[in-house]
Amino acid sequence: MSDMKKIRKIAKAVQSSFKSLVKRAGHGPQETKQPGRQVIVTSDCQTGGIAAALQVIFPNDEITPLVLPTSSSLDAESRFAEKLKNADVWVSSGGYERLQNVQRSKQPQLVRVPIISFSGFHPDIVYARKTSTNELTMPHYNSAIAVWAYKNGLEVSAAEKLFNKRTYIELGYLDHWGPSFNQLKQGFKNSDLEFSEFFLPMRREGLFMYSLNHPKVVALVRLAKLVARKMGAGKEVLERYIDINEGLNEVIWPIYPEIGENLSLHSSYEWKMGAGQWIHGVREFLENAYESYSRQGIAPHDLTAVQTDEKLFNRVLGAQVRRSHCEQPL
Repeated sequence: MSDMKKIRKIAKAVQSSFKSLVKRAGHGPQETKQPGRQVIVTSDCQTGGIAAALQVIFPNDEITPLVLPTSSSLDAESRFAEKLKNADVWVSSGGYERLQNVQRSKQPQLVRVPIISFSGFHPDIVYARKTSTNELTMPHYNSAIAVWAYKNGLEVSAAEKLFNKRTYIELGYLDHWGPSFNQLKQGFKNSDLEFSEFFLPMRREGLFMYSLNHPKVVALVRLAKLVARKMGAGKEVLERYIDINEGLNEVIWPIYPEIGENLSLHSSYEWKMGAGQWIHGVREFLENAYESYSRQGIAPHDLTAVQTDEKLFNRVLGAQVRRSHCEQPL
């Protein structure tokens, strides 16, 4: 499933659950008779979660999760512009130039939100492509180490040995926290929300990401609360308990034990790779990955990790493989 289709699926599922969320929050039909604001939310895979939380906070408002048009289709742009024209508030992580197409005396209130992406917990996650077609692998998430091992023709037993603390240190995996922190902070600088009001509560939570770019419920709810403050909610909303289904926990990437030890967080080698599909241990994960690449018709030489320092991986992992061969008994 493509990212856009997944976003639409999540948004649709979240939207269909709004009524039950409002009921659970204690707001009956008698309280929603008066028309509220028209609110549009567009924030990639965060859209559904932010919209669901905002609907609980503002039960009288009509919160609509939408996907920004990604093609050059004039029809798609026109339809989106029409929805934007009727909106009172637009919560978005991009595409702000579309406000120029809004033909009305008063433009909607714009609340700019950052995209929550943080690799400090999961530095081994990468996207990978079939080089000959430039198509992303399915699933989209890959282990950079597994990609390198498959590309270089390693057997699963040899690849398994590469998942160790020495590898993580030499690849810089234990140093991802600082750059991830700075990148996230910069994202907030380009938004209308205050970074410290988001990140300090997240530090107290510990792990606030399912993967590289899928925040957990606690992060999306906090983001929605900060948006709600911009939309007029009182400070008390920051302490309110809100439970939503954000639709992003289909894949849960683990914190590797050697990385978790460094961060003082619970860790394991257990992956959730789909609804009810759990993978236990590095060997099983590698077998699953190798089989997936083969099933997609991707030969070892035809697999490329996206935005990965190939020279670094060749040097670090290549050296480990050579040492392993030298240590084999004669």
